Formats: sequence, structure tokens, C-alpha cells
Amino acid sequence: MSTATSNLDPCSILATELPGKVSFPNQAAYETSKNSYFFQQARLSPECIVSPSRTAEVALIIKTLNALRSQNVSSPTVAVRGGGHTPFSGAANVDNGVTIDLSHINDVELVNPSDLSASNLVDSPSGTSLPANYSSKSPEAQAQIGKPDTFIVSVGGGANWGDVYTKLQPFNIVPVGGRGLTLGVGGLLTGGSRAEAPSGISFFSPVKGFACDNVVNMEVVLADGSIVNTNAKAHPDLFKALKGGSNNFGIVTRFDLQAYSQGDSWGGFISFPSSTIPQQLSAFSSFMRSTKSDPYGSVICAIGFIGAYQMTVASIGLHYTKAIENPALFQPFTSIQPQLKSTVRIANNLDFVTEVEANQALNSRGIYENTVFHHSDQIINDIYQLWSSTVDAIKAVSGVAYFLIFQRLPLIQTGVNPLGLDDAVHDDPMVVLVLSVTWTEAQDDATVKTVTQALIERIDQATKAAGLFREFKYLNYAAGFQDPIASYGSKNVGFLQAVSREYDPTGFFQRSVPGGFKLFR
Repeated sequence: MSTATSNLDPCSILATELPGKVSFPNQAAYETSKNSYFFQQARLSPECIVSPSRTAEVALIIKTLNALRSQNVSSPTVAVRGGGHTPFSGAANVDNGVTIDLSHINDVELVNPSDLSASNLVDSPSGTSLPANYSSKSPEAQAQIGKPDTFIVSVGGGANWGDVYTKLQPFNIVPVGGRGLTLGVGGLLTGGSRAEAPSGISFFSPVKGFACDNVVNMEVVLADGSIVNTNAKAHPDLFKALKGGSNNFGIVTRFDLQAYSQGDSWGGFISFPSSTIPQQLSAFSSFMRSTKSDPYGSVICAIGFIGAYQMTVASIGLHYTKAIENPALFQPFTSIQPQLKSTVRIANNLDFVTEVEANQALNSRGIYENTVFHHSDQIINDIYQLWSSTVDAIKAVSGVAYFLIFQRLPLIQTGVNPLGLDDAVHDDPMVVLVLSVTWTEAQDDATVKTVTQALIERIDQATKAAGLFREFKYLNYAAGFQDPIASYGSKNVGFLQAVSREYDPTGFFQRSVPGGFKLFR
């Protein structure tokens, strides 16, 4: 930043430094980016949107903004956008500040795993970083197609999971990733923005665990504009912190992911009338008890009130990662009658993810809240009754879809992330419960928040009374009023704060990037 430009506003400086990469209100690129956020609440109006296409450009942006802040020239509020799925305002966009839109950093490449060994990764303070002998789509990687557990997929930090799955489906390769096409890769893997799953619940989580635990390397732009690669050997503290620590340490511009051979699976959604809900809850409890006997299945047990029809339905998402029709694990669900609609079939991963995306409400307002607890048959029924008692308070909300969703928390790998779940016992599976609400009018925001926040508090009281409560809150399903990072426990919070002080000593990502969930509250 030169003296000649030091008196200009941040957007003008960035526009000079990055010609064609900065857009302003009423320009086509600005309006396209703003209107592409998934939820209405996220469609804020920054002073400018910066759209880098390379890691070096991200480094320049951060170096410039931090220099302005340190020189007291200007201290704009900054937001960083990956997929743009976070529903609450300010998490990935900002009014009257600078939004960095990473969506053009979206390359997806199969990489030779030997090219990404820790010894070959090069850090650079000047704004470029690649493995010393980087070879995307290498012959070695291509030759390994069809062999299990031998693939590395290099994914740009602004890519979405549709980019990833579309590129890899012809090779029958999948990473442990999100369950929606437009969900951001970065948000899912770091817990930095709303996703279909902390740091990532996937169709493959029952066997492979959280998505973040399948990352082998991250390329990160730090607050001083330097670029580092972080992995199990290089900056391992930062590597661990990023797996659930959200946007508190830097901007990840590349993820190198372990990926796996995967053929067709069996699954889909079955819709049922409300008269079958007791059977659905019983079937979900049966599924929860199957943790050891069959690890290949996942269930989304959703019970929802649909305002457009003024009716309650059950929608059960089933996914089995083998091409076995109607596996025994799911027969407690599939045997329930009557069924309103069924899409169960054998298909590939991209097809199933496309279906999940099609079920999402478009151009709506939204909120997600969650809590976690150990399972019992009785608590599942008690929670449903608590939810059911709140429907009358929310049924008049315009365009409302009000869902209570039960899922099993994934396989836990110990010591590899800061989520605070290392003491989880596999024989005592946990449930992550999500309240998912969409509606259409801002005038109903207060009603939705009041009803759902009170319900989560009542559910926590019930699980505490039953001795089943778990402090952990799942960051990617958390509402703005929740504090998921604190739920990791004081030891892990202390670790995350120490990592922040080491890699961001001036607190740029705490103060200048205030959106999301911060370490120092």
C-alpha cells in the first residue's frame, strides 16, 4: 500500500491493486454475488465485494486490509464467503464493509498423494504456495482409480460440493463431504459457515467420521498475508484448530482431502402421514441401537409442520453406502405403511446429493439450532412431544416449514480435532437434534426465534433431567445465539485461543472479521 493511496477508502485501494476483481453496488458482479446467498438474511450490502481467483490475491487482500487497520488509516469490517449457506446475518457477508467472495477459487483436481507429503509442501510469505513437485491429475493418481483409500483430491477453498462431486463422479471417487450441491467446502470442513453437517456430517460419516478428519492438508492465508500449508507435520496445532475452529485463524484457500472408491449406493426419501410418527420414532431408536452391527447406513429422521398445507408429515432420508436394496438396517422404516411418496433406489453419490439439494426451500429466511444428547427411546418420544406442543405458536408464520430432525452423531476419531468429543463412547451413541425452520417474511423473525430458542432450552432441560445431556453444540447447525465453540470445553477453547494468539497476534480475524463464532467473546 503506497502513501499516495493511504487516504483512500479500502475498496478504492483494493480496486487499484486488483483491477477487475472488486465490484460495487448496482454493478452486475456485485448484485449476482449478493443475490446468490442461500438465505435472505445473508443478502447484506457491503461497500464492495472482492472476488479473488488465486491464493496470491487473497494474501494481497488480507495484507492490505490488515495494514490499513494497523496504521489506523481505516478499519473496515470484513466478511469471508465460501458457499454462502449460513442463515444468520453477518456470518459470511457484511453491511458497509468488505466481503471477500472466494467462489472463483474453486478448482478440483485429483492429485498424486506423494506430491502432497508434508516434506514437499512449501510456505511462502510472498503470496504463492504449491507443493514443490505439484502434479494435478497426475498419471499416478489416475492409475490408482479403483483402489481403495489411495486418492487425494485438491479442492479450492471457494468450491462447493457440487463442483467436487461432478468432477469425481466419472471416476467413482468420493471424499467425505456435504449432502448438498451448493454447500461450501470451506464451511463444512472448518465449521466456518452453515453446512449440511461440525465440520461435517456426510453420507460416509458412520465409517469415516467427520469430514474435517479426512483432510490431509490445508493451504491458509494468515493475518499478515503470509501463506502456509498446515498438516499433521507442518503447523500441526493450526491444522487441528482449523478442524472445527471456524474462521478464527485465517482463510483456507485449498483443502487436500482423502477420497475413496465408491460405487452406487441405495437410498432416498420416504414421506409418511403424521399417523405413523410413533412408528418412525421407534424405528429411529432401533437404528440408534445398530451402531456396531451395521456401520454403513445413515438416517435423517425429520418430522415437520408444512404451513402451506397446514399439516405435519414425517420425511425419512435413508442412505446405505452399498448397492443393497432395502437393507435390514432400514426395514423398520421401509415396512411402515402408508407411504405418501418414496424415491428409494440404487444410484450414485451425485444423484443423491442432487436430491437433497432439490428438497431445500429457495429464497427463504432460515434458522438452524441444535443440541446433542445420548440416546434413549424415552427421550426421543419426550422431545417429539415438546416440539409438537410448539406447532400452534408457529403455524401462522408465512410460508413456514418447521422441522424437528434427529440424526446420529458420526464416528469419533480421537485427538485429531478440538470438538471435545474424545471421551465419546462408541457403545453409547449420541443424537444430534436440529431444529430447521424456513419462512418468507422478515416480520416473522422474532416469533420464530422466540419459539425455537425456548424449545431448545426445554429440550436441554429434559436431557439433563434424564442424565443424557451433552454440552457439545454442533457449529454448522448452530444459531447465532448459541455458543458452539464454548461447548468444546475449556481445555479445547484454551487451545484454540493459544493458536489464535500465535498465528494472528494482532487479532485481525477476531476484530476485523466479526462474523460467525469467535474465540474471545
